Amino acid sequence: MPIERVCEFMSEEVSIDWVHRVLIGSIRQQRVLKMMTIAYNSHFSYENDIELIQFIASGMQKEGLDIANEENLDSYLNTKIM
Repeated sequence: MPIERVCEFMSEEVSIDWVHRVLIGSIRQQRVLKMMTIAYNSHFSYENDIELIQFIASGMQKEGLDIANEENLDSYLNTKIM
């Protein structure tokens, strides 16, 4: 998250719900960008988000990871992006 956003949070009164939504949105965007990078690096082409997610889920399953576990997803994405 950019420093400007953190300063905005500190200087203004904002609701915790709003901050939570912004953070969750940021995390989701980062995950999607990582998935897209992994697909690109693997020369995998996809037509839509569902195909991209299925590609990542398949890779996770091959490594014996629980696809429903967010920690496993983040770990997988971070490992593959390196």
